[in-house]
Amino acid sequence: MSSYDEASISSEDEPRGGRKGQKAFLCFGLLAFLGASVGVGYGIGHASFKGDEAAPSSSSDSNALRALPEPGVEDYYYAKFGDYYYADYYYANKGEELQASQAQELTTTTTGTPTNTPTSTPTMAKSAKAKSTKSPTTGEPYNDAKSKKSKSSKVVKPEQPNSLVALVQGVVPIMRAGHQTTPDMSLIGTATLRFNQDKSFLVAMDLNGLPGGESGSVVITEGTSCLAMVATPFTKPGADMFDGVHNKYDALQAGISKSAFRFNSGYDSTENMGKTVMVYSGAGAVLGCGPLEAETKIKVLKAVMGTYPGYVGNLNATGMVTATFHDDSTFKFEFDVRGLEANCKGCGIHIHAGVSCATNAQVKGHGWNSGVVQDLWTPAGGAVYNATAAGEAKGYIEMYNGFGYEENHHHAVVIHLQDGKRVGCGLLM
Repeated sequence: MSSYDEASISSEDEPRGGRKGQKAFLCFGLLAFLGASVGVGYGIGHASFKGDEAAPSSSSDSNALRALPEPGVEDYYYAKFGDYYYADYYYANKGEELQASQAQELTTTTTGTPTNTPTSTPTMAKSAKAKSTKSPTTGEPYNDAKSKKSKSSKVVKPEQPNSLVALVQGVVPIMRAGHQTTPDMSLIGTATLRFNQDKSFLVAMDLNGLPGGESGSVVITEGTSCLAMVATPFTKPGADMFDGVHNKYDALQAGISKSAFRFNSGYDSTENMGKTVMVYSGAGAVLGCGPLEAETKIKVLKAVMGTYPGYVGNLNATGMVTATFHDDSTFKFEFDVRGLEANCKGCGIHIHAGVSCATNAQVKGHGWNSGVVQDLWTPAGGAVYNATAAGEAKGYIEMYNGFGYEENHHHAVVIHLQDGKRVGCGLLM
């Protein structure tokens, strides 16, 4: 008898059914062992995923999948780990390239308890911030702004102007071509300051009405008004000095200067704001003055039209005239007016030299820079409108009168009738 038989049968008279029972018992035991093994493996895996019960991992990979917190744990994305859970991926070490070893979705049961449901295998991902998803504890959507300092908490400094400009106007009559001019025909123009990073600045002049062929100087002073002028130069000790050499200009015979110079007074654009620019002749006489203001970026002037001073008649001119300036100081002269003479054809509409509509004398004649351009406020220059039978006119012309935005500011716009009489007036503002 074989050893197998000896081990399996104790006597010849043992029933054959006993062998079957032993085999069944052995099979049952084997199945029980396998089931217990699966259960233990599942428990270990479950504990590793949950995190709190699992032993620390010996892996040195800093990008490994980190554990989700238990329900009720404080918001782990923002308050604890600095990591985040998003869609199918739970990332550690926010802002780095991460690899998730197992994809997980965060779902919520009907009782509101978060559960974890395995999904497809994740891939490598890069992310600098988490997209919107819900917190496992609060149920509220994530907002990456919470993990960063709020932009609104920063103190926003007012923008420092890079350029300042002064409208310089004559303060005394000057001699030109052998005769003395009236005050309104004296100096007019601009002095523009464009600042560099070291607080130095370029002074660019566009002046008209200077004594022809002469030289002079431009000075920024401590004053803030041209009604009570202060001659003290605005510059720090040790900085550049307004000595008539650094700050010199030269005028053409026509009385025009487009000179420029670089200067560093030690003061920036904010500190120079409101200070007065004074223009001196070569002999030291004050020719003009103007306060520095921030340069206007969008250069548009509008005049609200009304009845001309002293007009007697049944017309009531109203509407708007707009001057939109281009970079070269030419401008689009646009009008939309009514209350005019019916069917007035080729009637005049112009900018005048005056700066008030209070009286006829203050409106003065056509306004243009005779040293630069001819008078274009004429039918030949295109400065006309054509009214409808209802006395309305709308249109525009491209124009240049030798002056820019600053010089045309506050000047009078005049509407003429067919016979040349003046019917409307408004100030460009």
